[in-house]
Amino acid sequence: MASDDKTYCGQCDSGFGLLEDRLTCHEAEVGHYLQTLTSPEEIFPLIQVTPCPSGRYQDTPGQTTCELCPSGTYNEETGADSPDACRPCPGGAFEPEEGKQAPEVNSPKSTLTLTLPLLT
Repeated sequence: MASDDKTYCGQCDSGFGLLEDRLTCHEAEVGHYLQTLTSPEEIFPLIQVTPCPSGRYQDTPGQTTCELCPSGTYNEETGADSPDACRPCPGGAFEPEEGKQAPEVNSPKSTLTLTLPLLT
């Protein structure tokens, strides 16, 4: 009953959450996740359908989290629905961590050590 997008009193079915109006149960579509806004111990915890933040994506409906973009990639969009939204860092930039919104522009300084023979 809760999953047919009708207004009612009660908890939404698994994989469903409230829309922003907090009156209608709706499936968390791709690019979104189910965010618990109140204590999960409450009889009817407030679970809202929320777009994935930048640096993340979700390609499966009804999930409670979004996936992190892999290291070496970034994503500036909210509501990304595919790992393809995680773009490779441009030349001269890097991103060693997962889930980044933008690549680091300055790469760490690399050092080169040369061993030269001593001339006597």
